[in-house]
Amino acid sequence: MLFQAVLNMRESVTYQAILKEGRLEEVRNVLLLQGRDQLGVPSAKIIALLFAETDLGRLEALAIRLLHVKTWEKLLGVNGTARHPRGRRKA
Repeated sequence: MLFQAVLNMRESVTYQAILKEGRLEEVRNVLLLQGRDQLGVPSAKIIALLFAETDLGRLEALAIRLLHVKTWEKLLGVNGTARHPRGRRKA
């Protein structure tokens, strides 16, 4: 009986939405951690754009793209001036 209740809960729309939100949060956190190391501190605009993204596939694609770009703006495909962690702009 309890096992069936757990299975039913796992199939519920609410439970699935909670899991998705957790996955989104985790990918965003990884992007921010690795991005800070590679690209420097993101602006408030960049952080807002990351947290506005709700497509898990797009966030996962950004995690791969992070390995191939030199600025947050290039990562997210937005215009702006990026700052290197030491104040110099990366080429």
